[in-house]
Amino acid sequence: MDAHQVAAVDIGDSLLITDQPIKLVEYAGRRGAQVATPTQEVEDAKQFITDNNVVLAVIDPLVKAHAVNGNANEDMNVLIETANLIARDTGCSLLLPCHFRKGGSLDGDDRDAFRGASSLVDGARIALGMLGMSKAEADLVGVKPDDAGRFVRMVNAKANMTPRADATDWYELVDCELGNTAVDLAYPAGDHVQAIRKWLEPGLMDGMDHAVLKAIFGRLGDTSQIFHATSGANRNWAGQVIVTAAAKSKDQARRILQLWLDSGTLEQTVYKNSRREDRIKLTLNVTKASEILASLAATQMNP
Repeated sequence: MDAHQVAAVDIGDSLLITDQPIKLVEYAGRRGAQVATPTQEVEDAKQFITDNNVVLAVIDPLVKAHAVNGNANEDMNVLIETANLIARDTGCSLLLPCHFRKGGSLDGDDRDAFRGASSLVDGARIALGMLGMSKAEADLVGVKPDDAGRFVRMVNAKANMTPRADATDWYELVDCELGNTAVDLAYPAGDHVQAIRKWLEPGLMDGMDHAVLKAIFGRLGDTSQIFHATSGANRNWAGQVIVTAAAKSKDQARRILQLWLDSGTLEQTVYKNSRREDRIKLTLNVTKASEILASLAATQMNP
């Protein structure tokens, strides 16, 4: 609530929390011939949801809501079918948090990252997971490597795709003081817990004000210099001008260069090197660069 500036009055009576144990599925039948079977508590749960007009029920964690083999596909199939039955009969959405396997990967269609039998994920309408930010992604979105551990992204485990770092939902783990510093004199520091909130990648062009852009265009427009679109040994990479002047990462500089190439602000032209061989260099379109600077100046004067 502190992390999201939510007051008790905002919640009212819309949140119901119970710590009563619930078992949706257990074994039934004679020993040696037992099968996973829904329990009477399924009907109790449906009645509770209906009586209280619940629109979202969270059973957390799912591993505690059954007494069968979590690694057996036939057992987990009964469990997920039972959960779906509750949702259908009550018109209520169900969220079933579960654990991941250690070292499991969610990049791509890796359903095995979820702990337990795959039928659990197969029977779910949507399967989402949180994946930590890699060092490469941190560089891409301008986060210091030491801070990457604070960020996670949402991954759809049932979609056969890997969300790019520049086109996905990022979340940040934030430290929250509970304020319980006066509860125990021997424990004056109180408690700190983590909350999670949406994190928006700083805009690619953030910090690129008139003065910064003027400096960059001034460097790239220097006809005594030969700039290249790609980096490499003995190459005067144009992106380094952006890195230096605007404090952008190399990946961000590459994307900015591509934007300017797409818009015609930068153009690839042919020149001859010292051996009279044709080579490609970047040339600043002075007219387009002047238009950008003029537009930016007007915007900053009249926001």
